Amino acid sequence: MCVNNMLLMRLLLLSLMFVAMPAFSSEVFLGITAQQSTLFISDDNTQDDLAEMEDKLSIIPALSARSENKYFSDESDWGYFLEFNIGYYNVNRQVVNGNAVNLKTRLSGLSFDLTPTIYYNFGSKKREEWAFKAGLGIGAGYLSVSGNVILTGQVGQPLLDYNDHAYGFTVGVFFEAVKNHLFFQIKGYGPDAVIGGNDIQLANIKMTIGKTFIF
Repeated sequence: MCVNNMLLMRLLLLSLMFVAMPAFSSEVFLGITAQQSTLFISDDNTQDDLAEMEDKLSIIPALSARSENKYFSDESDWGYFLEFNIGYYNVNRQVVNGNAVNLKTRLSGLSFDLTPTIYYNFGSKKREEWAFKAGLGIGAGYLSVSGNVILTGQVGQPLLDYNDHAYGFTVGVFFEAVKNHLFFQIKGYGPDAVIGGNDIQLANIKMTIGKTFIF
């Protein structure tokens, strides 16, 4: 899908509003992630599916940072934060007729996102007790793509080379459990951007364990 510039500007302004709030503490999340990545490529004009690539489950370091958890009121279990994520993906299997096969193609790159997130807290608000949160975030994203792919959904199945990047938007959902400085998180997210005339969407499914550091 074509990224609407006005929508992207509004997302960036919303992110800046979060950052500009009165001084708040921040948290850095460090840990180990089990990640499954899938890359979807479609024609930006017709929305026809052109290719789908995925990788095997991989274990990688995890790094993210977020603002302090804020609640809409002292009595409310609804809250919000601003999160920044950085990630790497490497997909080397193409999905053809529902099966992942090795066509000797590979796409890899970096992804970033700055995502205002709204969540609901199911547990205690005290850090020394278990807290359980589930939420949804929509924000600005960045995606780089390098490598090649066979457009299996296009007539003639041409080989397409990529070495480019673009800004777009990111949508994500998450569930996490936190106690003291230990956390466990399940998350699905990824940026969507138009690169080389095609819409490219990265979908990451991540399960992360680690430790938080408060600044």
